[in-house]
Amino acid sequence: MCCMKNLLLNICKKTFAIGFLVAGLALTNQAIEIIRSENAQGISLITFSIFTVLHINGILYSYFIARDKILLLGTFLNALSCLTIVLLKIVYG
Repeated sequence: MCCMKNLLLNICKKTFAIGFLVAGLALTNQAIEIIRSENAQGISLITFSIFTVLHINGILYSYFIARDKILLLGTFLNALSCLTIVLLKIVYG
């Protein structure tokens, strides 16, 4: 049973990390589209600001409480992507 538990734990860790990577890439794609079109119409400043704050909270949680490097890195990348979109929304309206 121990081997099965370790296998499931490893699968969960890997899919968790992949999920963060995919989410970060999706947000990066949004930022690229804003830069390319020089138009942020339809992007909600409130929504992405809230996402940014939540991810910053996740960074603090993962560093100080969970001590989880995967969570920290994934949350940091997503916070950076959300913050970039917020800044692009401010610049391009």
